[in-house]
Amino acid sequence: MKKLFALITSVIMTVALFAFPITASADEPVEDTGTVLVDIDFSDSTVIDDFGGTWGAWIIDETNEVFRPESPWSNTKLNQAIEFEGKRIVLTVDFVIEYTEDPNLMPALTIGMTNSEGRGAVIRFLIDNESLYSHAFGTSGWFMDSQWKFIQEELTVRTLEMTFDIDKTLTVKVDGEVLTHSNGNSMSKVNLVDLYEGFAEDFVGYFTVMASGGKEVEQEEGYQGPDVYTTDTYIDNLKIVAYDTPASEEDPPAPVQPDDPDPSGDEPSQVEPSTPNNNEPLNGNNVEKGGCGSAISGFSIAALVLASGTTIAVFRKKKEK
Repeated sequence: MKKLFALITSVIMTVALFAFPITASADEPVEDTGTVLVDIDFSDSTVIDDFGGTWGAWIIDETNEVFRPESPWSNTKLNQAIEFEGKRIVLTVDFVIEYTEDPNLMPALTIGMTNSEGRGAVIRFLIDNESLYSHAFGTSGWFMDSQWKFIQEELTVRTLEMTFDIDKTLTVKVDGEVLTHSNGNSMSKVNLVDLYEGFAEDFVGYFTVMASGGKEVEQEEGYQGPDVYTTDTYIDNLKIVAYDTPASEEDPPAPVQPDDPDPSGDEPSQVEPSTPNNNEPLNGNNVEKGGCGSAISGFSIAALVLASGTTIAVFRKKKEK
């Protein structure tokens, strides 16, 4: 009887050793929550020390706790280097762009990730379109555009999202929708190496922003200081997150038809959002389970049945003796 009890215990422990750890690891999804590299809401004025400018200046508006240009064509970059190789880098930032009917002031806002030479990938919001450039400054490096026209008389806070994926592609969204147009151009899975060959390997980038426009503030007679400008353009809530997994697959966006309402106007857009949850990339994505999970579970059950049958057979054999 003692030998039979020992045999049953041994069989059960062996099955448990192989079945349960394997089943648990196969059934539990692995979530990539990402690593937050940058998270700035500009409520702390000392964060200005983390930025460096090459022309003009950007300042923290302490009244509204936002980051805005102080003069036309001001540009600046965050001094923190971001390593792209082997990572999915997701940049999100809120923005407002000044509106003016004066063609000489031409409001524009450029945001993106560039290396120390200003090369990389940036989106430039202009009066008539949004263009993807491989160079942050000047007019060289134009790659593709869309025509949603986000510069409007009614100032609206919008959210830009740029996803630099592990497969070296770029997707650009505003308010959760991929920038696209009736000519078929879409800023979804754009080949970064085609945009700028520096993305081929070991690209290191810096958050970069540039803005034009603004109105000169009239000063009292006799004022001898530099020109002072005011502008409604600003950015806020800058966040950069790095992930070890690629973005989840999405259906390609449908082009906006010429007679559709402007997605950024008063009427709702006919373009369906690319994802039901605009913040999904920042929450990470679950790695899909392989198809072997159910097979392992089935094997475990079969092993238990086999072990039970073996035990019963041994027990019967003992009784017959």
